[in-house]
Amino acid sequence: MNRYRLFRRKSGIYFLQDNRTNKQESLKTRDRNRAQRIAFHRNEAERVAGANRQIAVGYLVIADPEIKNRKRADVMKALVDQDVKASTLKRKLTAMKDDALKALAPIKLIETTPEHLLGAILDGAGRARQRENPR
Repeated sequence: MNRYRLFRRKSGIYFLQDNRTNKQESLKTRDRNRAQRIAFHRNEAERVAGANRQIAVGYLVIADPEIKNRKRADVMKALVDQDVKASTLKRKLTAMKDDALKALAPIKLIETTPEHLLGAILDGAGRARQRENPR
């Protein structure tokens, strides 16, 4: 079964409906062929998600051969190495000592998931609340 269903409203504009969430999204087109292509590719992307990731990595490696090995720690170091005011540098160095960001440092940039980032944000927010409201 396809995840996305194509339909046309009375206005002639085509929409996609996500069959998992029931959310509807305008394709902003009245062109049936264009709408069908968009729906096909959305459903195809859903079916071959792993292959799409590998294809994307292939394109990224062509643009930047080191991308496969670059870790978040490398990005953090590049951020610190920028020419900035002393107060900005101090803030960046302090942030990088935070346990939430330290947990991200060894993860390869290309393998970082939204869950990694959300976990770091929530972890950091939890510690901030503990500092504000000590028991």
